[in-house]
Amino acid sequence: MGEPRELRVLILDAQPVMRDGLAANLAAEGIEVIAETGDPEAAVEAAARHRPGVVLLDLSLVERHGHALIRRLRASSGGARIVVLSSLEDEGTVGGALRAGAERHLRKDAFREELLAAVRGEPPARGGSLSAREIEVLQLVARGRGDAEIGSLLGVAESTVKAHVASILRKTGTRGRTQAAIRALKQGDIRF
Repeated sequence: MGEPRELRVLILDAQPVMRDGLAANLAAEGIEVIAETGDPEAAVEAAARHRPGVVLLDLSLVERHGHALIRRLRASSGGARIVVLSSLEDEGTVGGALRAGAERHLRKDAFREELLAAVRGEPPARGGSLSAREIEVLQLVARGRGDAEIGSLLGVAESTVKAHVASILRKTGTRGRTQAAIRALKQGDIRF
């Protein structure tokens, strides 16, 4: 009979070793991987044929094929949850994928427990407490400052600010800067 639909997984990743590792980790937990591929068109066909509940999607393929790939996978699968995987935390690219319909972002160096939580649809755990610098960055985000301005105020490169913001989003389990700032204000982590 197999897993319930919501725990049947399709893996679309450009790296064969990554696909193998993801599949092995899921199989060890009794989660069925219905297909693995590095080809977006084959993934769309497999999604239509097997109707997975979750698609693990390499963000580099989204960058190459556009956000329409996420929409096509969701449509062909009948609404599978899309979890994008990336090696880097680029807020713009990840944010675009989330706006296009991906449910969650997970770094490729995430722990096995994080992978399993994402596949099972469990809420992301806070990835640790914010550093003093991350709190400074989040305070400035809450005041409406952009990355370049924050970098100038803190004496760091804009790319460093982007890395801090990506870390904040991961640690707080939020999807965007505004959501992270609102949550931090409500929890008293930062103040206006």
